[in-house]
Amino acid sequence: MQQPTRPLSSQQERRLTAWLDDEMLKLTRGYKKRTQPDSALQTLPDYLDAAQTILSVVLQIPPLDPSAALRVAYLLRLTNDVLGAIPGYLAEVQDIQTILNWLDDLDNSWVVVLQAQVWHSDTGPADLELDAELLASGKIRVSPVTQTERTRLRSLLIGGSVALEEWVDAGGLLHCPVGDAEDEDGGTVQDAFQELFYRTLRELGELGGVLHALMFRLWAACRPSPILGVRFRSGGPKSPKSFPKNHDAPRPSRVRRVAIPRPAVPVIPTDGPVHFHAHAEDWSKGPVAKRLVAFGASEEEAAQLLNAFVGAVNAGYFKAPAKAEDEEIVFSQVFFRWLKTRPRTGAVSCLLRVSEAASNLYPIESFETARRMKRKFIMHVGPTNSGKTHHALRALAAAQSGVYAGPLRLLAHEIWERFNIGQVVPLGATEEDIAAAKSVPFGIDHPFARKCNMVTGEEVKIVDDLSGLASCTVEMLSLSKRVEVAVIDEIQMMLDPYRGSVWTDVVLGMCADEIHLCGEDTVVPLVRRILEQTGDELVVREYERLTPLSVESTSLNNDLTRIQQGDCVVAFSRRAIFGLKRRIEQQTPMKVAVVYGKLPPEVRSQQAALFNAEDSGYDVLVGSDAIGMGLNLKIRRVIFEAVSKYNGARERPLSISQIKQIAGRAGRFGMQTADATPGGFVTTLREIDLPTVQRTLPLPNVRAKFVRISTPKTNLPMVIAALPENATSKTWLEATMYAGLFAPGYLPKQINHVESLSEFIDSHPFSIKDRTLLLDAPLPWRDPPSWPAVASFLRSYFDGFIELRPLMREHGLDDQLLDTEYAMKMGTRRDGSRFDVISELGRLEATHKILMVYIWLSYRNPVTAADFVLAQEYKERVERGLHWCLEELTLQTGGTMRADDTNTAPLRPAIPSTPRKTREKIGELRERLRQVQKELRE
Repeated sequence: MQQPTRPLSSQQERRLTAWLDDEMLKLTRGYKKRTQPDSALQTLPDYLDAAQTILSVVLQIPPLDPSAALRVAYLLRLTNDVLGAIPGYLAEVQDIQTILNWLDDLDNSWVVVLQAQVWHSDTGPADLELDAELLASGKIRVSPVTQTERTRLRSLLIGGSVALEEWVDAGGLLHCPVGDAEDEDGGTVQDAFQELFYRTLRELGELGGVLHALMFRLWAACRPSPILGVRFRSGGPKSPKSFPKNHDAPRPSRVRRVAIPRPAVPVIPTDGPVHFHAHAEDWSKGPVAKRLVAFGASEEEAAQLLNAFVGAVNAGYFKAPAKAEDEEIVFSQVFFRWLKTRPRTGAVSCLLRVSEAASNLYPIESFETARRMKRKFIMHVGPTNSGKTHHALRALAAAQSGVYAGPLRLLAHEIWERFNIGQVVPLGATEEDIAAAKSVPFGIDHPFARKCNMVTGEEVKIVDDLSGLASCTVEMLSLSKRVEVAVIDEIQMMLDPYRGSVWTDVVLGMCADEIHLCGEDTVVPLVRRILEQTGDELVVREYERLTPLSVESTSLNNDLTRIQQGDCVVAFSRRAIFGLKRRIEQQTPMKVAVVYGKLPPEVRSQQAALFNAEDSGYDVLVGSDAIGMGLNLKIRRVIFEAVSKYNGARERPLSISQIKQIAGRAGRFGMQTADATPGGFVTTLREIDLPTVQRTLPLPNVRAKFVRISTPKTNLPMVIAALPENATSKTWLEATMYAGLFAPGYLPKQINHVESLSEFIDSHPFSIKDRTLLLDAPLPWRDPPSWPAVASFLRSYFDGFIELRPLMREHGLDDQLLDTEYAMKMGTRRDGSRFDVISELGRLEATHKILMVYIWLSYRNPVTAADFVLAQEYKERVERGLHWCLEELTLQTGGTMRADDTNTAPLRPAIPSTPRKTREKIGELRERLRQVQKELRE
């Protein structure tokens, strides 16, 4: 007779947790090293034996609080690890029965857990028997598996079944027989795999919907073969630790098999389908051949593999649409999945080693601390100017500890300032508290003021070392530091090809009890799918715009005299922005502020302040899509100069999201004057573009299907080790983008300026650690003239010390700044030559970026980059020079308005610009001054 079950003591629980954590870590490390000769888990049976030991111990945990949650948590973790690890081994026919036996044990294990049974190592499962005295004392409780845990389990089992069937199919074993040929229950591997986890799913109450779920998952995420039926258990030899088969359990009736078409993995959303079979041959003749050679295959082997792959595609093996910019990645992923089905020749083995090192198939397991937490996510989604971020910040203001993270330094600075001067009303504040606070001016003594620190890549502001709040850029967010509340802004950035992986990592690994995600509704399904896998709670709150937004019935017909005060004209190139500024100031009496991407954030903020101030005379704003994020602007009307944008290769139409984000800046709530018409207005400069905006704004956002993720940095040494010894930096950078396999729903992040970055890295003897640092550094790769100065900075940095002033002089940056400061006083360079404002403006922008590289390095190593104070002084001088250059452009263009023009009636008083004759006189005086200076020098 079995003894009554008793709960674990605190000491027993601590020892058990330590042992399980250690064994799980060994299992994970052994799996990652499975291809190495010294690994103890080189074969799949070895791996399953190790997992079986853990399973046996987990099942012996009593289903009594608080240990019941421990049993469920570790069994979920083990289930996720094993279902993810099995496809990482080569599919061998002799291992199939072992796999089926192990999965059958797992199926029975979950039934035991869901029914709150106990499991004894000698007799197997049994009903729970409790000590009568303990039960009467009320000291023990039996809590059922929570709904969140059941949802996560369901997702793991269904997704794992699909992945396993695809793995077996890729190995060509799907139709192999299993079990005893004379057994009437004998069947194929396909039959067996289609009945996986029948008992557990029945216990979860999901059997009726499992076929539909499988069908959906197969179509949306995988390349299935199949035929849906029920799994047919075949029997066969069992391991000593296995459960006895439950022959009394009712078996499902056979389901008629239905053939399903085979979409490729992954399926990419698209505006127009681009099918693999139509483009595979063109792709095979592109850069992929050289890439495979760089990865370690010979030219002949690469050609043979690509020809075989094209043959498989033309035979209908793969078929899926793809976005043009992601087509190379999609083809590469499908190619490497196909490669796993090939015989393991020298070239195939070599390429698969690179692929395995660069893969990230189990991203949720990269964040073990977060997996031990129960997190609550609240998504605030809605259009621009809907107040979604405001509500999240109120929750942060009420927390003892928390962090705000946004995409821009400007945003981080704005939130930092708002918290420190009390502009955020904490959640839970009473009406009496709010009324009393209104009589107090904003400042550090305001009742709602909270001490908040700021950390960005280029700036750190510490208000109080013990402050519980911080504002930062997303890249600087510490995922491992546990806080009460986290607010993550612009969550739709997880779709961004270059930076999106950082937002994805935050969702997967942020250690906060309550996490608020603010942004567009495009990513709600993706976040929901990720959180189903992690087992976290999700609440979605939708918001409507606070002020109306209207599209005007007519455009400006390219007539800039119809520009009004409070207008913002949006263009997408620096040349177009300055051209519009010049033309508007010439054709109207208004001054124009400018905002664009290359302008430093501090100068952008100054320009925004000029535009917002009613008495500055800067009544019009011309900017790029940089106005769409990080600046509070009193824009009454947004005017699109164009509805397409050059993406580095060709002109591409603006997306629905981009048009909505930019247009939504008009009529921002709380930023309008009292006498202004409420709401915002949108139009275009040219009549041909207006229908596009009119059609786009009412459309719903397109729901995205993939987020970006990166190869873990810990894998970078393995990627480099798997490549040939003479591999260039470009090769290992491309390996992380094109060779790795990723979990369904994820695409690898793209690395910007690979050619420039690899050329720079290969020209210097950098260590792997140094190379990783360079991937994150804000290096100005788009500005080749800056590269020599940046290279000097980095060489000195890795040599041990950067002396800033000599390097500034060596590359002419000091002289350039002195010339600008002289021109600010005298109008010319120090040698009397003409000061070209436009060209010098570009050079000052580049100098500012170079200084920001130094400051970025200084924060990471203040001993090596010790001239931090001097760098800040240089930075402020450059910013003053940039601001003066923009003012000088306004002075040079000036302008007058036609006396009979009635279309430009100002909405607020304008400061008259300098008359044209006065400007001409100033120019003559400057020219005479240059001549006098020249004569004096001679």
